[in-house]
Amino acid sequence: MKLGISGPVTLPMLAKYVEREAELPEGYRHAALATVVEALLARGHQVSLFTLAPEVSEPCTFRGPQLTIHVGRYRARHRARDFFALERQDLLRAGSRAGDRAGGSAAANQLCPAGASEPVRIQARLVGTWNRISAQLEHTLGPCVEVAAVLVG
Repeated sequence: MKLGISGPVTLPMLAKYVEREAELPEGYRHAALATVVEALLARGHQVSLFTLAPEVSEPCTFRGPQLTIHVGRYRARHRARDFFALERQDLLRAGSRAGDRAGGSAAANQLCPAGASEPVRIQARLVGTWNRISAQLEHTLGPCVEVAAVLVG
């Protein structure tokens, strides 16, 4: 099954699943989501992960056989002044590219498990504006992938 998840994650925990692992930034240091992704990979699922990292100056993507990690910029200062506009833009563009690669919303049936009538539900603890970002990624990736977010803090 193909799944999309967005949220803060400790990226080095997932380095062994992608090429160019030495270039993978540290990320936002949230081990719980990395553990969830590892469990999904162990069960044979394909996962697209959308996250932010303060170490990157330009959005980047890391790919492996089962895991694709889309990393957007996370500004160290003043990011809330414009309501995380740069961060949201990076994640939405990554989601758009991922949707295009999968054939966009028109190819949502390709993302659905055979015979599925309900979306796949993914629940992750997310911080701040991640709720809005997750909803926009869900819309971009299609109706058979649903990213549920719980506001923390």
